[in-house]
Amino acid sequence: MSQFPSKETIEALDTALDTEAPLPNENPARDHVVNWHVFRRRESALQFARNIMIESGVTLVGGNTSDSVGRLWWVGIR
Repeated sequence: MSQFPSKETIEALDTALDTEAPLPNENPARDHVVNWHVFRRRESALQFARNIMIESGVTLVGGNTSDSVGRLWWVGIR
């Protein structure tokens, strides 16, 4: 049954967003990330994650990196 992420899941993602990590599209098979979204504001990434319906056994992952425009944060489903 789908449900919104728990408080603990969001707290773990909040910590993960502080970690520099490349976008999953650089190696999605290795990362097992099936879907991800990219944000220019960290707060937007967290707000988005709070509204993802996830199944049992599915986890939220994320990180931050930068491109030619500046910093970005990403949230994905593994």
